[in-house]
Amino acid sequence: MNSGLETVSDPLLQLNCEVWGYAPVQAIGTVAGREFYFRARHTEWTFEVATESGDLPSDIGVAPVFFREGTHENASWMPLNEATAIIKRNALEFVTSTGRPT
Repeated sequence: MNSGLETVSDPLLQLNCEVWGYAPVQAIGTVAGREFYFRARHTEWTFEVATESGDLPSDIGVAPVFFREGTHENASWMPLNEATAIIKRNALEFVTSTGRPT
């Protein structure tokens, strides 16, 4: 069971976030100047990056700017260090695919 809060910072990706919880495991933060949201529940996880105006596509029903999803055997109870690794991998892909400065 996860307890507490993990703070993540990666200057190269301009990544700053907090990862916490279980059922679901969640993270909110910024990557390269854009807000993002991570959620892991049941057997799936999602990572989405906000629009230029700061809205998360899942909140306002628009096409995602950057969205990734995957599976995890027990995502609801995913260890925070595993969630952090997924977040960093997706943050790197976002930065690389969009050519955003790092």
